[in-house]
Amino acid sequence: MKSRITICFGVFLVGLGVILWILPFTLQVSSCLFLFFGGAVLALEWIARKTGKRRLQKVLSAVLWVGAGILAALCVWLSWEGRSDDISQVDVEFVVVLGAQVQGDQPSRTLQERLDLAVSYLQRKPDACVVVSGGQGPDEAYTEAEVMYRYLEEQGINPERILLEKEATNTRENLQFSMDVAHAQGIDTHRVLLITSEFHMPRAKYIASTLGMDPLGLSSETTPKILLWNYYLREIFAFAKAIVVAALSGTS
Repeated sequence: MKSRITICFGVFLVGLGVILWILPFTLQVSSCLFLFFGGAVLALEWIARKTGKRRLQKVLSAVLWVGAGILAALCVWLSWEGRSDDISQVDVEFVVVLGAQVQGDQPSRTLQERLDLAVSYLQRKPDACVVVSGGQGPDEAYTEAEVMYRYLEEQGINPERILLEKEATNTRENLQFSMDVAHAQGIDTHRVLLITSEFHMPRAKYIASTLGMDPLGLSSETTPKILLWNYYLREIFAFAKAIVVAALSGTS
């Protein structure tokens, strides 16, 4: 009976992974993890049946679920750390909107969410300037910075308040190159206000701190919510990579 339940559970996880893969959303990371865990459950059950080593199956299953628990805990931590900071009593000279994918000459949903938050901030702070940062990907017709610039201008933000950084291809470059742009304009970059998605904020803050900045953040909310935990799972691996890069560069 227990063996049958294990098989059904493994099949359920694999089936869920397949469904997430074919849904019209970007859920491939979640899909791959469900496929992996479901396949592992079925493989361990098959090995136990063939070899009769149920004790080994229990040990490996425990390791598997501890790993799943760690991933879940890290997602919760990212969710907590991704909240916006209270900046009501703080004036920040260096403000950066971090880029995301563009579609033609329009921002993607994720990028538009970040830009709408930036518009709200800039309307409240009429003296503030902002750096829009993002280069051009292989499947993009324009740089992310150019699309961001036009969007902010269309929303009534004075172009003179918008500085462009058009070369960055990742978050670390976003921040490094934005610092260069700001320095050229005489802007103090000791403290930075980051405007990005809630799932991206913890990694962006970490990288900013390794570059010698004191980061604050305003986090846009991701919609639809079905995408959010997939992004958190992806961020776990991206954050690990950021730690390695910082360690290798001697800035961790």
